[in-house]
Amino acid sequence: MHRRPASLGLHRRPHRPRTARGRRSRARQPPGAGAVTGIILVTHDALGEAVRREAENILDRPVALTTVAVSYRADVEETLAALRIAVATGADAQGAVVLTDLPGATPHNLANQAAEEHGIPVVSGLNLPMLLKTINHADKPPAELAALAADGGSQGIVRA
Repeated sequence: MHRRPASLGLHRRPHRPRTARGRRSRARQPPGAGAVTGIILVTHDALGEAVRREAENILDRPVALTTVAVSYRADVEETLAALRIAVATGADAQGAVVLTDLPGATPHNLANQAAEEHGIPVVSGLNLPMLLKTINHADKPPAELAALAADGGSQGIVRA
């Protein structure tokens, strides 16, 4: 009865192949906030979403970032195409920084290829302290944010 008009086939989100699932959080900047650097997580399967959810629980607010889950059975070319889209759309006013879970693994290697085309820094070894540091300093330019992310990740490793 009161339905919305039919779609014209235009979508706000780019199409992503099934082999690489990406998700952009709907969080918005607080009013009056300045430019921020985009944050893109590229991880094995659902690891990026899990870390994002925990960061949101700790911060008690939604966080604006893009996640791309790379499946073990993913087609490399389709995944790389999806990563290129995620990198292009995940960059904000200042650019972006890409965080990956495991250096030398497929998600990291593909993220490096996609990010290199846009001059976006990649930091590997994703952990919760790294992500929290990155979120809390997203007002910094990409190169500085990448250095802070690496510091946060290593500072979060403690031997008791």
